[in-house]
Parts: sequence; C-alpha cells; structure tokens
Amino acid sequence: MTGRELDFSNPEVIRLVTESFVPVAENVTALQSSDDDKGRFFREVAVQGRMKGRSRPDVSHQGIYAFAADGMSLASGNPLEAEGTLARLREALASWEQRDGDHGLTRDFSDQDYGDHEYPEDGVVLRLTVRDLPRSKGSPFVEGEERFAKTWNNDLVWLRREDVHALLSDPLTVGARRNVPQALLQRLARFHLRDIVRGEPYAWSPDAVERIELVAEVTRRDGSMAALAYRGHVLLRDGVEFRDAHEPIDWAFDNELDAAICGQASCNEEAQTFEALELLLAGQRSGAHQYNVRTNDAGPAPIGFSLELAGNSPWERTQPHVMRTWTRAGESRLPTATTVTDEPYYGEPLAARKGSR
Repeated sequence: MTGRELDFSNPEVIRLVTESFVPVAENVTALQSSDDDKGRFFREVAVQGRMKGRSRPDVSHQGIYAFAADGMSLASGNPLEAEGTLARLREALASWEQRDGDHGLTRDFSDQDYGDHEYPEDGVVLRLTVRDLPRSKGSPFVEGEERFAKTWNNDLVWLRREDVHALLSDPLTVGARRNVPQALLQRLARFHLRDIVRGEPYAWSPDAVERIELVAEVTRRDGSMAALAYRGHVLLRDGVEFRDAHEPIDWAFDNELDAAICGQASCNEEAQTFEALELLLAGQRSGAHQYNVRTNDAGPAPIGFSLELAGNSPWERTQPHVMRTWTRAGESRLPTATTVTDEPYYGEPLAARKGSR
C-alpha cells in the first residue's frame, strides 16, 4: 500500500493512466475470494496473467491489472515502483493495439445487481482518516521508517438511523447529557479504531475493549437546530501472534490504543439527523499486525483518528473495510480470516437482513 502510494504519485504514471485507461481501485481481499459475479469476473481476468495457476482465495492477488471490457487481460504484475508500473501500462497499450476481435470471458456479466443492501439509506456515513501524529524527539523512527512519517489511510463507517439516534442527547435541551450506548461504541472501537495507517490489521477482539465511553451534551439551541459536544476515552488491549509475511520469523505483540475523544455536531431535531459531525481521537498506539507494516515501528507512538460526515459519491458508498472481507452470511471469505473476525458488522446475522440479490 505504501509502496503503491509513492508509485501512483509519479507524474508519468498519472498522465498515462488518465489519458489511456479507466482507473479503478478495489480491495483485492474481497475480490479474490468472493463468490459473486464481481469476484468471478476479476479472477477470470487474473488467471490470464500474473495469477495463472495460482488463483486460490488464500493467495494474495494484489497488483495491477489492465484488461479490456470483455475480460481479455492486457498486462498484469505487482510492481512497487514507478518504472515497473510504467512498463506494465505500456505493455497493456501494445497488447490493445495488437488484439483482433473479442476475447476473454466465457459468460455475460452485464446487467448485474451490484447494489449493497446493507447501505444505511436512512442513516449517515462517516469518513474515517487515520494518520501518525508528530513524534517527540525522544521517539524517532527506526532507520528506514522515516518514509512513512506522512502516511495516512481512510475508511468509511456506516451508521443506521438507530445509530444516529444513539449519538444524540435525549431530550435535545441545553445542558442535557447522554452516555452513548456501549453496543455502538464497541462496534466503532473494534472495527474502526484500528491502526490502518500503513495496512490492514485485525479487528480488535471482544475482550480487547477495556474501556470506551463517549458523552454527548447539548450546548446550544437555535430553532430546530441543536449543537452538541462530545467527550470520551478509549482503551483497547489485545495480543497477537503471526508469521512474518515475507521472512520466516514468528512475531508476538501486545497491541494497545489509549486515546482521548472529543468532537462536535450540529443536528436537526425535526429530521433527527446530523447536519455536521466531527470526532477526533488522539493518543498512543503500540504493537503490530501481520499486514499493517508495523513490526519495525511497534511504538508506543502517537496516532490520530478523525471522523466526519461523508458525501454521496460512489467511493463514499463503498462498504467499510471489515465488511468487504465477509460473505453475506457473516462468515469470513478467507480460510484464515487474516484481517477481520467472522462477526457481522451490525451485530446480527447479515443473512437475515440482506435484500434479494
């Protein structure tokens, strides 16, 4: 992830992709293992190129794939530097010029329903941004890790209508206070307060939540509008063991997040929804996971999280990361469940809630 971030900031890569391709960014963890048309389409493309003979759900398909609309693979690879990416893009353009007629897929994937029936149409979506915070002189980066100093990542948080109500004081009168219910806070903590700055960590286990509290207080009223302030704290602790993704090394870490929470919001009492919402978390994190590139930077070190209302663009309707590695029945798509637990996002079986598909 961090390598590709530098790769795709290259001006020539940007020019070539913009002028000659339709760029698409997808979470390969779900695509390589999901049993829907979207996943099958991707795998049919992948096995023509770099995944030929290796397309198993537990083998990472991460990489760059250039293909035609009919599914013909034009070029693929997994370069982490600009020159390698440029070579694949130029190879794809050459393949496109040389092809004759339609090729590729053995079935029709058009006119499929790819709507997400779990999307909270009656709720709100929050955009989550996670980044390392500036470090004191006494806790510098290990040599070679400085390149990650300004790295950041984002995710999305889905809140149903009942979740929105849980974040509001009741009644909405000045001075009214409310403790946000634990069911919602536990979901936010375990599935979203993860160190995703450089990669994909596990979800926190249920026992990892030692403390999380958030108090909402009404600070001002103006007609049907109410202003709220939030204050809270979270403490998460969990232990993990894993084999290094690249070296024959066994790791064990005690992971921890200890952070203060503050925020503000503006809500419409008549509509019972937010006009604006901002939450900030700042504190110390420590530990590492198999795929979050922290084994050489386990801390403790400062980290920050921000949550704000998202828009309605296509990418802002993308599922939260932890949902993209589950089946509709709430079971892990990966045999080893490498990045999440086997639990449904909303705390109840997804199979009982999904629409027809």
